[in-house]
Amino acid sequence: MAESSLIVNIRPDSRRAKRLQVKMEPGRTLSVHEAAAKALKLAEGQEAQWAELRAQARRAEDEAALQAALRLLKYADRTRRELEQRLRQQGFDQGPRAAALSKLEQYGYLDDVRFARRFVEGRRAGRPRGRRALAWELKCKGIDHETVETVLDELLTEEAELDMASELLRRRLSRIKQVDERVRRRLYGLLVRRGFDQETIRAAFGQVLPSPEDD
Repeated sequence: MAESSLIVNIRPDSRRAKRLQVKMEPGRTLSVHEAAAKALKLAEGQEAQWAELRAQARRAEDEAALQAALRLLKYADRTRRELEQRLRQQGFDQGPRAAALSKLEQYGYLDDVRFARRFVEGRRAGRPRGRRALAWELKCKGIDHETVETVLDELLTEEAELDMASELLRRRLSRIKQVDERVRRRLYGLLVRRGFDQETIRAAFGQVLPSPEDD
């Protein structure tokens, strides 16, 4: 049977947020997440077996990472990469982060395809964006290229993209009393910045703001 050692010192890890350095006799040091240390009720002067303490700390950190991830998802839907980044910022090791994300995917709480669909639908409803802008936003959130293209092909048909561009034009025109060439250029630039391609922009202008030559 392995001999127990004494915990001689517990101090914050100066290099990693939310982690503690647990020093044990004879000169061993274990990095423990503060949530795991709290769950295990670690204290200076406590006796523990080195191998057993390491295993207990890992299990406790796995559970703490899972609970932290669930709390994050409670307030906002997130992609796998976003959630992984937040867990890393909270001081969890790579192993517990991966274990938590894997479980959340198994439970159906973490799904990048579902996130991408909801994101695109939300943009269509309230903040119109063209395909290029939506693709860029999704990729910045960590959605892989194949998923981005699949979801956009599914939800953002040419007709749907044209409807968004036209609706954005109508909204802006409702605030403008007189339309001149300068205003047209500004509206064109707005649609470009929102990620609409030239073909869609021309079609939207044709629907909403025909040129004088078309009269």
